[in-house]
Amino acid sequence: MGDSDVVEEHHTKESLQKSLRGVKPSRIIGVYFRLVSPKRVDEILSTQGSFAYGGRYNPDGEFGALYLGETEKLCKAERQTKSKNSLLISQIMGKIKVSYGKILDLTDPETLKKLKIKKAELLSEEKDGGWVLTWAIARLAYQLGFEGILSPSITGTENNLVIFDKYVDSKKVKIISKSEKRAQKK
Repeated sequence: MGDSDVVEEHHTKESLQKSLRGVKPSRIIGVYFRLVSPKRVDEILSTQGSFAYGGRYNPDGEFGALYLGETEKLCKAERQTKSKNSLLISQIMGKIKVSYGKILDLTDPETLKKLKIKKAELLSEEKDGGWVLTWAIARLAYQLGFEGILSPSITGTENNLVIFDKYVDSKKVKIISKSEKRAQKK
């Protein structure tokens, strides 16, 4: 087995793929949020940025993903953890309605048990090599036809819904509203 077949010490691509095939997809219908800069307001449902720069559940240059938060508060908290500057610029908060039937739910303890993954493994930082596992999961989920992933937020509270680029369409995801929010100092 080559190095590229080993994802983590106790995970291989084959073991993850076999486990993922046994996971029943979840249905997600509800309202989620996305925070973007004012210059990106017309691209609030775009996956171009994630395609170019990657994210926890999409390796850069392979496929894009739309990252959403369960609440406005979560979106702001995540933005503040990513910002090096304590004074954030104004942001546009998008309120987005979603309806998906094939989501990989990584917040479900039974799913994590089937995949032999601990929640903490999903929260590792990129610089610590933590995205090797989440990228492997995302690649396989993408290939197996999952529309996206529900995962614990990197903040450790609440959850993110990550929709894979090929499933971002007007039948499944709709902008309800956009409003300017002034980010606060921590």
